[in-house]
Amino acid sequence: MKNNNLITLDKAKLNSTYYIKNIYGFEEKQLYRLFDFGLVKGCRIIPVLKSVISGTSAYSVKGSVLSLRDEDANNIIVSYLR
Repeated sequence: MKNNNLITLDKAKLNSTYYIKNIYGFEEKQLYRLFDFGLVKGCRIIPVLKSVISGTSAYSVKGSVLSLRDEDANNIIVSYLR
């Protein structure tokens, strides 16, 4: 990626604010499930917990906490700039 502001969600620092720029690599059914949870382009997302053992992380999205596997978070591009 050329833009230095962009990283994958699994690399995001805890308690920092990011904005979703792109979501890719999901089947249609999975993608709609993420949309149902509020994960859409432009959405603010904050990593709040990381589990080293289970390979999952928790994210604050629109007032709720959502857990994602790191392999799924790797398919979500975020930026710390809006």
